[in-house]
Amino acid sequence: MPLKIILRSFIILTIIIIPFSGLFGQTVTSKFTSEAISKIDKSTTAERNNYWLYLNDAAYDTTDVALSERSLKRRAKVDPVNFLIDKNDYPLKESILEQIESSGAKVRHSIKWLKAVSVEADKLEINKIAELPIVKKIDLVKSFKRKTGDSLIVEIPFARKIQALDYGNSLFQNRFINAVKLHNAGFTGQGVRIAMFDTGFEIFHPAFDSTNIVGTYDFINNDVAVDEPDCDTNGASVNWQDYHGTATLGVVGAYIPGSIIGVAYKAEILLAKTEISCYGTEVFAEEDNWIAAAQWADSMGADIISSSVGYNEFTDGRSYTFEDFDGNTALITIAADIAASKNILVINSAGNERLNSWGHIIAPADGDSVIAVGAVRSDSTLSGFSSPGPSADGRIKPDITTLGNGVITTHHSGGLASFNGTSF
Repeated sequence: MPLKIILRSFIILTIIIIPFSGLFGQTVTSKFTSEAISKIDKSTTAERNNYWLYLNDAAYDTTDVALSERSLKRRAKVDPVNFLIDKNDYPLKESILEQIESSGAKVRHSIKWLKAVSVEADKLEINKIAELPIVKKIDLVKSFKRKTGDSLIVEIPFARKIQALDYGNSLFQNRFINAVKLHNAGFTGQGVRIAMFDTGFEIFHPAFDSTNIVGTYDFINNDVAVDEPDCDTNGASVNWQDYHGTATLGVVGAYIPGSIIGVAYKAEILLAKTEISCYGTEVFAEEDNWIAAAQWADSMGADIISSSVGYNEFTDGRSYTFEDFDGNTALITIAADIAASKNILVINSAGNERLNSWGHIIAPADGDSVIAVGAVRSDSTLSGFSSPGPSADGRIKPDITTLGNGVITTHHSGGLASFNGTSF
């Protein structure tokens, strides 16, 4: 049967998994990775963990592919005949999702790009799922933690003038990358859709009053609010969840003449909340959130993914080794490269790891189709914290560097501040 493309205003994301019942049998046990078995053995009967379910090809509909008009338009720039459609675009059959949910497990994300579904399940539920013939392998969804490494230098007095394209405190950083010349030539980001992945965003900051935010999604809580706290603040009066994301968004989309102008202040912005942040320093994330966000960005017609995240340390101690950063091992990196194959420009911070025990770039910056960005000072010398390359397989990383010290951007409290970090 020939492939049929269904044009929808939004891509339909379906989900996958499957149920069965009974205790572990030899055939069922073989589907679990050693990490998954170890986690199950250490868990109580009622304890719920997050798992990847990798499915057979029979779980996917190979005849109908639903793409948004904007996604088709972006893909057509490279492939006007077939729109870059491949097996990664095949949607899950709805019946598969129903089977999975009938086990009692909670579906977190459906990732057609990896032919996988992430679920939250207890021992009985994951055993039921493992008995389904369509399930090939079950693994843990990895959880990560890190210090952002990015630092607030000083808060800056908030000023406002009426004069257009008066860059105020952001003049130097716009000049540094020749954005002023581009703005004067009419290149302001208009017509470009940028998806930003981060901890959270204070979208009601006055610098974003005219920012064209066209979509938001919280991949932690599966709702559209991107500024809510996700960790115990122990009575603290400040919500740090939107601290980091607000700062990265300001570099791109802020617009208050006389105070700050972002480098792409007229772009259309998509905001994806993928990480939990506590007190602006400790960040926690699960790999399926970022991957689901990348798939969402494709469905929403993003031209660019700007991601200021990256990981190498698992919360359970099973850290990556440098050899894993070969561009083909970390699931986040695999997903980033798939996004790039759909004609999305994927940009990720290289990390601030140069002086710590890791001392390398972080995933997904190791992707061969990902532009990894390092940091330099105002005199163009390398920032002391900027993660060095190469990748494990010897490729030059980072791919580019730009100003990462003393970058003026939006502070989540409502004003402006100066920041250091490859995120900026």
